[in-house]
Order: sequence, then C-alpha cells, then structure tokens
Amino acid sequence: MAIRDMNGWIKLHRKLLTWGWFRDSETVHLFMYLLLSANSEPGDFMGHEIGRGQVAVGYPSISAATGISVKAIRTRMDRLIKSGEISKKTGRLFTVVTINNYDNYQLSASDMGRKRAGKGQEKGNKQEDKKKEINKEKSLDHVIALYQEWSDKSEIDIYKKFVEWLINENATACLSLDDQITEKNFMTLYAEANKSNALIKKIINNMENKSGLGKSYKSFHRTALNWIKLDNERKGK
Repeated sequence: MAIRDMNGWIKLHRKLLTWGWFRDSETVHLFMYLLLSANSEPGDFMGHEIGRGQVAVGYPSISAATGISVKAIRTRMDRLIKSGEISKKTGRLFTVVTINNYDNYQLSASDMGRKRAGKGQEKGNKQEDKKKEINKEKSLDHVIALYQEWSDKSEIDIYKKFVEWLINENATACLSLDDQITEKNFMTLYAEANKSNALIKKIINNMENKSGLGKSYKSFHRTALNWIKLDNERKGK
C-alpha cells in the first residue's frame, strides 16, 4: 500500500488557504498524503483493480507514513468524507479511498479542454500542431506562472499585491487576453487611475463580467487603460 510510483505531480489551488480544514494540520497532512498516494492511472493491488484517483490503504500504514495516530486518522477521514473531499469503501483486507474530483488536482485548464474535445484525438497536420502550441502558451497556468515570475522579480510592493489579488480573483477572461499587465504596464494604469488601486480593481472586475470579452477586446493592458480613461472622463477628471 506504499506509493509505488514516485513520478508525476499534483496541483493545488490557492483556495486551499480558505478550506474549512486548513487550520487542522493533521487533516491537511492526511489529505495531502491521500492525494499523493492515489493512482494517476488504473492499477492492480492484491488482485483488485484500483482506479485512477483511488488508493488502497490501511490505517496502520497511513499512521506509519504520516506519524498521525490511527485514532486521529479515523476522525479526520470521517471529516474528509463529510466535506466531500473523499469517499471510501472498506473491505476485509484494506480500504479503498477515492479522491472526489481527482482530475481537479491533475489537469490544467487547457488539458481539461482537450479532454472534453476528445480524449486522445490526433491532429495529423502541422497547422493543428501549431495551434496546440499556441494554445498551450496561452493557457491560464502559463499566464499565472508568468505573473508569479514578474512579481518575484519586482521590487514594487503595490505591484506584488496587485498580482496576488489578480491571481486570487481568478479573472480567467482577463487572463486569457493578450498583452498582460507587467510591472511597467501596471504603473501606467496606476498613474492613469490617480494612484487608486480600488479603481484598477473595479475596472478589471467590470471587464471580467463583460459578456464575450475576448471577442471584443484583445489586449488586457490597453483595454484596462482605455476603460480607466473613460471612467475618468465620466467623472470630469
């Protein structure tokens, strides 16, 4: 029941910070262990098929791996079941735990889109391959990684806080546009908004809520800048 394959990875959303059990370190520890132990592909264990997102466990083995007592494991397993993170089926020799919504911890937004479009379909021509590469570069994961890199390199505190807000806001429509907001672009917005972070955030929220944003606008920075200018004009500034 140990992890047989140490390759691969899982992903975690920042919303984990607001999860109801986040302050309970043993519940978080247990859930992370189950996530990391779950099969990424179907497999066999003692003659039983263990599916993707499932793991065969015994409470003593979890205790040995995590340092959490068996009693605490039972309590925290029940908590995870009640809050919908996992489900389980107990057998005579072991328990099979299923990670509910397992794909959320494995697939990026672009991966999920390709899965819906048709799992494993091959696009045999160069034009389709080029489109895939472009889509990959524009994926939300890639854009978020860029923002985190820009923030790490920046020495401007207001820009760092803006990036943190933008990522937590999950503004997917804006993040899908071209011409994202670099530190330099942000300072242009900040000056046009008369150093009002509240106005910048209001404009971005308005953009995010606009139906068909990506069909009408291409540039995140230029669109935000123009909307701030229009807002200032309406206020007579």
